[in-house]
Formats: sequence, structure tokens, C-alpha cells
Amino acid sequence: MTAVALVQRLERVEGFLKKIGEAVTAGPLTLPDTVEAATLDLANCHVRVGQWRSMLAARESAMSILDRLENMTDPESGLVTIAGAAIGFAEARLILVQGYLVSSWALADSICDLAGRIVCVDDVAKNPMNSPKLVKHFIRKEKKGEGQATTGLLFAFSRRTFGWPVGLSNTMRNLFAHDGGYREGWAFFKARTPSAGFAISDDGWNYVLESAKKDNGIGYADTRAPEPWPWPQDDLRKVLKICTREMDDALGTLAGSAVAILRAHVEHLVGII
Repeated sequence: MTAVALVQRLERVEGFLKKIGEAVTAGPLTLPDTVEAATLDLANCHVRVGQWRSMLAARESAMSILDRLENMTDPESGLVTIAGAAIGFAEARLILVQGYLVSSWALADSICDLAGRIVCVDDVAKNPMNSPKLVKHFIRKEKKGEGQATTGLLFAFSRRTFGWPVGLSNTMRNLFAHDGGYREGWAFFKARTPSAGFAISDDGWNYVLESAKKDNGIGYADTRAPEPWPWPQDDLRKVLKICTREMDDALGTLAGSAVAILRAHVEHLVGII
């Protein structure tokens, strides 16, 4: 699953949402006013697909620069010129990785907000302080005292099919967004020099692996990614591309499944099928 394929799935979601809006008044049966209003509110979310396309474009642009960063670096000064500003390789690397991960997870949050409003329990679906999130509500094993937010099979399928790459990406997002890739006594990257590229330090890699397992109750087997484990530690970009491909698949599956369920439900309610 690539960003292009996710775009195709989102186009289908957009079409389904428009069909749902049309179906409300197309059948021989009517919906109660509150049900009709809630259905139309969801159907109008088709406008968000355009926003998701823009977010995808921003994410892909960040990776395009990440892939070329070493070649963009002056070999003598070690500086990279971005938007007219010359900055160190390590600083450019940090900014771009942060941008890539944050844009990836902004997209995930927005898509899951729609999917979760359809398939999550009311406490999540209608709570702006606890809006549906990919890891918290579709991947992470519920903690003691917490109820499961999604239907059993949807949760189990998402967790077992996509849990590991999604969990790794989320752990890296938190590390870079909140700590800049540093923790006490170690740095995520092996070195700050252009020659080190995007090689991950042993401390950084072990932290990501152990945190993903501990925080989410997942493991190496919770994926269908074709790449054999362990995934390459010598270049973060390789890991990010695997995680993003699998996360795109998860998001396309969740959004597509949720909207397909809603369309079928509405068409049954109004008597179209």
C-alpha cells in the first residue's frame, strides 16, 4: 500500500459519503430527524478527503527531501541549504524527520476521527476530548479499567494485521515530537555527521522496540509486512517507508470499511436494499 493507493481508497470513501447523503431521501422509508441529521453530518465529511490529499502531499514532499538530504549537503561545510537558509546536516535531518512523522500522524488522526465516529462506542465517537485515535482505539490492548472502543473483530483484525509498524511509527513520532530524538544519555541517530546518514543508534533502536511492545502490547508478529524481521537499522528512512506503507493500508482499510458499513446501514434503513 503506497500513498497513491491510499489516495485511491480515499476517493472511494469520498464517493461513498456522497452516496450516503443522497440515500437519506432516496428510499421509500424515512429516518427519524435525529438519525437523518447525524447521517448527513457524516456524509458531509466528504469535503475532508481534499484535506487528506493535501496532507498526503506534504508528507511525501518531506520524504522526497529526506531521500536527497546527503546529496544536498555541502561536503566541506556540512551545511544544507533549505529555503535559502544554510543549516547543519543534523538539524536539517531532525526538522525533516519531525515534519514527516507529525504530518503522517495528523493524517491518521483526521481519518480515524471519521472512521471512529462510525464504528467506535459513543464515549469515544462523540467525545471531543477523547476522539478516535489509531493506536489508542484500534491497536492498543485496553488497559485495566478501560473498555474496548471498537467492535471485536475490527479491533482484532487491525491490531494483528497492522499493530507492529503502526506502534513503531507512533513511538518514533512521540520521541521526535516531544524529545527531539534525544533522551538522557543517548541520541536516536548514531552520529550527527552526513557520512552517518540516517543510521539508528543501538540505544535509540532498542528504546523504540521496547517502548512499542510495552506501551501497546504488540510484537514483531503483529504485521503482514513482507520484509523479514529485523527491519534495517542502518537507515531510518527504510523503516519509515515500511511503517508508512502499512499505516496507509490500515487507514484505508478502516475508513473504507467504516464508510461501507454506514452506506449499507443507511440504504437498508431507507428501504433502498
